[in-house]
Amino acid sequence: SGAASVNCTACGLGTYSGAGASSCDACENGTYAAVLSSASCSECASGKYSRSRTGQASCDDCAAGRSSGSRASKCTDCEVGKWSDTGAVVCESCVGGRFSLGGTANCTACAEGKYSGAGASACSGCEAGKHAGPASSACEKCESGTF
Repeated sequence: SGAASVNCTACGLGTYSGAGASSCDACENGTYAAVLSSASCSECASGKYSRSRTGQASCDDCAAGRSSGSRASKCTDCEVGKWSDTGAVVCESCVGGRFSLGGTANCTACAEGKYSGAGASACSGCEAGKHAGPASSACEKCESGTF
């Protein structure tokens, strides 16, 4: 069979074929073939995706503010109150004193006089008689002689 393979054509990057195939097939969305003559495609790892009609030789990282599970054809925006770095598997909740409108690479600090708990979509103003510095997770009582 070694002599017969001289007339066989190798499948290109991003494509595969089984034994005896008459052509190569493109890897499906969420998969890739990184080497020539692939017999199958590999799944994209979590935090990566592939989307191509002609097959892909590799998977791309999800952009910051997005995430994906394995074999993804697209990445999903982080939910409100969450953020992510590039190539994230899951989005992380904002810590107290910060908020996110979703799909962001970081959380925004609450302004002075406002606060938020973890995973917040907005900051709330302190009630009368209380105050908060920038990026606060709670308001504190004003000291005697102040309001």
